[in-house]
Amino acid sequence: MSSEYKNIFNPITIKGLTYKNRLEVSPHVPGWGAVDGTVTAETEAFWRAYARGGAALINMGNCAIDMAEAKDEAMQIDLSRDEVIVGLSHLRETCAQFGSVLSLEINHCGRGAGKYYPDQLRYGPSNIPLPDEAFAYHARGEKVPDVIPMSTDKIYETVEKFARAASRCKRAGFEHLLIHGAHGNLITQFLSPMSNKRNDNYGGSLHNRARFGVEVMQAIREAIGHDIVIEMRVSSEDGIPEGVQTAELIEFARMLEDYVDVFIVSYGMMGMPQLLNKMMAGPYHPYLHNLEYIKAFKAGLKRAKVSAVGTLQNLDNCEYILANGWADFTALCRPFIADPALAKKGARNKRDEIRPCVRCMLCGIRVSSWFTCGCSVNPYSGKELEFPEGRVYKTDAPKKVMVVGGGLAGLQAAWSGTERGHEVTVFEKTDVLGGNFNHVGTLPFKQDARAFYEYFMPKATSCGAKFVLNTEVTRELVESEKPDVVIVAAGAEHIKPPIPGIDGAHVHFAHEADRGTVALGKRVAVIGAGTVGLESALNLAREGHEVTVIDFVYPENIESMTARFELPALLAQEKDTKLYYGTIVEQIGADTIVCRDRTSCKSFEVPCDNVLIAAGLRPRTEIYEEILHNNAVSECDIYLVGDVKAPRQIGQAVNEAFDVVVHI
Repeated sequence: MSSEYKNIFNPITIKGLTYKNRLEVSPHVPGWGAVDGTVTAETEAFWRAYARGGAALINMGNCAIDMAEAKDEAMQIDLSRDEVIVGLSHLRETCAQFGSVLSLEINHCGRGAGKYYPDQLRYGPSNIPLPDEAFAYHARGEKVPDVIPMSTDKIYETVEKFARAASRCKRAGFEHLLIHGAHGNLITQFLSPMSNKRNDNYGGSLHNRARFGVEVMQAIREAIGHDIVIEMRVSSEDGIPEGVQTAELIEFARMLEDYVDVFIVSYGMMGMPQLLNKMMAGPYHPYLHNLEYIKAFKAGLKRAKVSAVGTLQNLDNCEYILANGWADFTALCRPFIADPALAKKGARNKRDEIRPCVRCMLCGIRVSSWFTCGCSVNPYSGKELEFPEGRVYKTDAPKKVMVVGGGLAGLQAAWSGTERGHEVTVFEKTDVLGGNFNHVGTLPFKQDARAFYEYFMPKATSCGAKFVLNTEVTRELVESEKPDVVIVAAGAEHIKPPIPGIDGAHVHFAHEADRGTVALGKRVAVIGAGTVGLESALNLAREGHEVTVIDFVYPENIESMTARFELPALLAQEKDTKLYYGTIVEQIGADTIVCRDRTSCKSFEVPCDNVLIAAGLRPRTEIYEEILHNNAVSECDIYLVGDVKAPRQIGQAVNEAFDVVVHI
């Protein structure tokens, strides 16, 4: 069988090392390292999944050259100790069994060392702290910790630490190494005029600002020789006026071509929230947003290969880039987390079997919040040691499972439950399966959620479970069915606040407008500045409506980072939009809303033709309360999953349902 992706599955050889395809797992940190920075069984199982899934090149992200000064994430791999070599060598051999090349990202985070470890010393080219860290300290009224400008001796010492780290990797048998020269880490801090204000040989001109990075690469080559393939991660642009521009970065890359074989071209930097969306773009941003920079690097380099990264998202985009000769490799992160078997499924022309990433950033949020990696659409992520083959194992004691509710959580329970070998029946009170999940993906920029919906629904509804529609579950029904286990996934209903005038004909729920089932006038007011309300508002603004969003809460009380930062920033870019926080809606009239500012207590009116409600969800707990005490199933065998526990996102619903049903 020949793959339809001819360019992706065309091997490439560099310095005698053959990569079986052009798919690279871009660097990320799963949070599975040991406390002492060595490889754990969980670490090995996590990276093994990508190798088993067919990726040619796999990069372990952000491995520190010095845990005392360069540690900026929990449970990183420590490259400053010889003890790490044994675990790394075994992990490399494990990946090689599947024909995959394992690499790791050698890094010093510089001034970012205190981001998660406030007492840690921060070294950098100049005393300029990370912008977001400085903001946080100022907001608390505290002094911002100093960044210690590196002396010449400290620079030499750090260069040597890079070389020793690379040498340990060579001793572990690595044939490919990745050096982190992007995203505002130490090499970039020296390169960027924003963070480098030195007036010695390491500051000022591009040649001087590049000196540290050049010396690091020279030292690494002297330590490991020229047979090992070296890749370097670079940001194509800082994305800020005072930062490094593309032309300078290409010139920097040219300085390194004697030492570097491949450049993986990313964008942006850590420590600046407005640039994180360029590094790890969410669903509101277009695919291939980094492509023009990748093309510029490919055209500007003489010898080195280029790896493309940045919202490639699927194999079609990878093939498009490779077919046009704009890059030699294509690197993806979140799509591989969503489906570690992405490469094999593509090679076997099973694109419909690929589990699509929804770009929700749950994986990154978990790791940055001191959890291990997880995924909204892949419930096996982070559980590779328990499910090493990425599938549910058959039980020796099948049970009769009753699922209450046919929404996302209920369908996931049915799918995984039947895979486990249980007899599953889903009872849905309406005449259609899907519940609130049917509303995802209706907006133009929700194409990733729509792709997951189209992947998930056919598989879940044809999993072998029995589906009973138009049936309300009662205590009597549970007792007559006599299941061994009941999984309550009854979902939630949209809240309609008790506001005078809210039952007017011009008032609708936001999801109804998203689906285009209601006609809207020019001026639209949205009650609710959560993700649902802001997404609806953003779509309407882009369609040309005048949009006003109103919410009772203040911005600092909004938990969702997307709703607090990203969506308001995008909405502000659209014309004729307003956003009122800390505002009470007192009455809805025929063509106005009467509001009151919570701080000033002043009233004001918002003119509108229509009002959309996005006030959240209320869990349908009454079903659980009714059936909890019955004569058929013990209380310990009744479980709550999904929105019925509390309003949930896709990832929570999928993972909760999976975790319950595979362990009963």
